[in-house]
Amino acid sequence: MSDLSRKDESKQSGLVGGLAWAAIGSGLTVIFFALLPYTTLKTLVDCMAADGQAEVFTTLLHSGLRWLFGFAGMLLAAGGLVMVLHPQTLAWMKAETRQVWPDLRRLARDCNPARLPAGERWALAGVMVLYAALAITFSLRIPLRYDEAYTYMEFARHSFWQAISDYHVVNNHLFHTLTAHFSTRLFGGGQLALRLPALVAGLLLVPGLYALGRRVYNEGIGLAAAGMFSLSPVLMLYATSARGYTWVMLFTVWMLLLALRLQEGCDRAAWLLLIVCGALGVWTIPVMLYPLAVVYLWLFIQAIVQPPAGIRFLRRLAGLVSSGMAMVALALVLYTPAFGEGWLAGFLMRNSKSALPPEVFYANLGGWIRAPFEEWLAGYLVPVVWLLLAGLVFSLVLHTRLSRWRVPLHMVAAAALFVILAIQRPESLTRMWSWLAPLFFLMCMAGLSGGLTLLLQKREQLLKVLPVVMLVLGISTSGLALMDQYDNLIQPPGYDVPQVTVYLQSVLTPDDVVVVAPGTDAIYWHTFDQAGIPETAIRGIKQRPFRRALVIVYPGGRETLEGVLEQVGPDAVFLDLETALVMQRFPEAEVYAVEAVHDRVEEAFP
Repeated sequence: MSDLSRKDESKQSGLVGGLAWAAIGSGLTVIFFALLPYTTLKTLVDCMAADGQAEVFTTLLHSGLRWLFGFAGMLLAAGGLVMVLHPQTLAWMKAETRQVWPDLRRLARDCNPARLPAGERWALAGVMVLYAALAITFSLRIPLRYDEAYTYMEFARHSFWQAISDYHVVNNHLFHTLTAHFSTRLFGGGQLALRLPALVAGLLLVPGLYALGRRVYNEGIGLAAAGMFSLSPVLMLYATSARGYTWVMLFTVWMLLLALRLQEGCDRAAWLLLIVCGALGVWTIPVMLYPLAVVYLWLFIQAIVQPPAGIRFLRRLAGLVSSGMAMVALALVLYTPAFGEGWLAGFLMRNSKSALPPEVFYANLGGWIRAPFEEWLAGYLVPVVWLLLAGLVFSLVLHTRLSRWRVPLHMVAAAALFVILAIQRPESLTRMWSWLAPLFFLMCMAGLSGGLTLLLQKREQLLKVLPVVMLVLGISTSGLALMDQYDNLIQPPGYDVPQVTVYLQSVLTPDDVVVVAPGTDAIYWHTFDQAGIPETAIRGIKQRPFRRALVIVYPGGRETLEGVLEQVGPDAVFLDLETALVMQRFPEAEVYAVEAVHDRVEEAFP
């Protein structure tokens, strides 16, 4: 077949494909936005259910599916229109799609640890084993925190659908909740099973940070940064917390690795994984939008100052725009079960704080900037802190000597965050910046290594052992810091929950209710659940009759018996406060018993 015939056939195929896409897309858009009301679909779905009643098909699900398929129809219609105007687009899309699988195989081959030198493999494996041993130990010793208990009791222990659709508070880190749902289904609702996904994300973060250091700087810096960060108190804090922060750290590091790969050429698999990592990160916590801005700004600036060979700036710009749009679309699809028809309003309302007045924001900015550094450096000796901060400065000054990439990541991060925060002016929380912690340790170790290399440039024997020395110093200083922070991690203030629960289990009767103030209530929900105490003993206590109220009070938290009862207990008319007495005292908690006014209770709950 001649080239002209192939061109005509490709043009005809593109025109037919474009018309088909446009027709299907227009049909989906009209059907799901105009012609299929909830009642009609509900009737059809009920007919397919075994019991004739499909309870899962709610108005919320219908709204979500309506937007999902309607939006997909609009995209198909727009794509079909493009193909009708430019029939060669379909042939180009087929050619690009065929390249995805070879690119994936090449990416998997490049990620094979067997390609690394044996010394690096063993050192990295040792660091990962050390991290895993410590993280498991700490996970078993650290009492469950409020947010972790709330995650399990309100989201993770319920059905798959409820885990990803219940977003009544932003406490639900959806992707992490989904992993915790499967983990607790497999291994039970204990705190190690609940914390396992965060722990695993931290474990995967160690080789990810090593690979990032190796690609940006060299293998010695990568190992030193991975070793130091793996034992750092800040990683142990987040890796032993059943929340989504270690996942956001991991997705940030992975996206930076993919961005570096994209700087070496047009890798379709890297673009695809970049979209997936970004969308999953946003699905975990919307704060992922900050590292996304850093990654995309870095790729944009690199495309200007250091363009990849054979890739024009406009093509790279098109890749950034199209991948960003695909990432947004995928994130919206993932969030659809949570928001339904009002997903956009819900996303904006629930995940954004109103901007603070400029004078309030800038008055607190200095403290907010210091707070993350104080969290990251907690427990380190003062000389080590100053050395790390000096390394951060050196990594910027010596960047051209240390890295083959012209644009420093930390400069891009500072620029992106400066612009975002100046516009958004949110109330800053240290956990918002947890994704920066691994990059901070990487830059510090890079600067220290670069400074020492300059000092020792004429001493070749010392330079050869410098990577080993940096790794040992990184692990040892973080180990000392972790020992310093041991008590702070193991004994969070205001608990005594396990001891109180054991005591209550011995005295609780079916006619009792347990009253505890918000702030520790979710932790008691979890410990009661694990102890086999009925949930009705502590939740929904205003809707059931009772003979006695057992009230848990934390005097150190400025709680009083009257205050706790007024805040969450049964109504005062049902309680005889003159019968109140202290049944048991613990180091931080007191348990009171208050008799009910039986006549009023029986009258209200016949």
